[in-house]
Amino acid sequence: MTRSKAPGRLYEIGAGPLYASSASGCRIIDVDNHKYIDLICALGAISLGYGALDARVCQRGVYSLPSVSEIRAAEAMLRDVAPWASHVRFTKTGSEATHAAYRIAKRATGRELVLIGNWSYHGWHEWCEKKLNGDPESDWVIPYPHGHRGGMLDGSLHARAEDVAAVIVEPHRWEPVSFEWLQYVRDWCSSVGALLVFDEMIYGGRAALGGVTELFGVTPDLACFGKALGNGAPIACVVGREALRDHGELVSGTYSGDAYALDMLVETISFYTHNPVIETLHARGRQLRVGIEAAICETGWTDRAWFEGTLAAHKRLRFADALLGKVFAAKMVARGVLWHPDVVNIMFAHGPADIEQAVSAAYESLAEVTS
Repeated sequence: MTRSKAPGRLYEIGAGPLYASSASGCRIIDVDNHKYIDLICALGAISLGYGALDARVCQRGVYSLPSVSEIRAAEAMLRDVAPWASHVRFTKTGSEATHAAYRIAKRATGRELVLIGNWSYHGWHEWCEKKLNGDPESDWVIPYPHGHRGGMLDGSLHARAEDVAAVIVEPHRWEPVSFEWLQYVRDWCSSVGALLVFDEMIYGGRAALGGVTELFGVTPDLACFGKALGNGAPIACVVGREALRDHGELVSGTYSGDAYALDMLVETISFYTHNPVIETLHARGRQLRVGIEAAICETGWTDRAWFEGTLAAHKRLRFADALLGKVFAAKMVARGVLWHPDVVNIMFAHGPADIEQAVSAAYESLAEVTS
């Protein structure tokens, strides 16, 4: 079970539904047949809507030979998502894709040290997990101050620059990054012979189809995509150039050739290229943000709650008292809106009326929490 949506994570057990039985469009249906507007979007994996592509995808599973779906998926990724790259390897999860990039970078450079952002999340594998005190599990992974120029060039890191295999960047989660900072990291990696890796699991397919490279024009050596690009199918990948070309054999799994997931990726990308998906995600995200911020002001929460994150990707309503996040989520679900205290998302299937209903629920919920 995914820990971010396990029973008790959204709200206290008993305050709302624990399990879903089905979903359609932007609504999720629980085992008691109650319907909710879904503003979690399967932690960002649902980008278009539940069932949006069911009629287009008919293949199932894996075969004893490579599937033509692998070729079609690779062509779609390298043509429409990452035209700067020359190679792609598919996995089933984002954790696998980032782990693949981690291993490829170490193999390609012959080095061991990897730098990751001090608040970033790259999956559940040991190399990027944190101990209870917040330090990385691995002695070969060092956190750097995300978004701050000069953070990688302080005394301790500068002295070990020749040991750095890669800098892994989650370009944008709660705090925006700038072209200047991304270019600074790009230049730093090039100067010390390290690979730059973008983790685009959150940003790719939401802020832009091609993620931060498309938006800012800063090109990494490797990048990891998934979530939104499969619209709910278990698919992720790592794309790149020379390093992936020379060491891509490190990435291999029986289910990496799952024709269903690969075809879902192809159809999702095709839908993006023929419909205003990114523009719609931004518009609905802006509508939600403006509405929630107005609700915060009008219900007297200005100094104790704030809305943060990107318009099209991850966002959240934070409270000065963190315990109130679950209380608010429980109030929202009681009003027919599925809300996560740590991550809210938008999908293409959300219409203006759905967002307006969510904003109205937020007004009432904030007023009730206040009282």
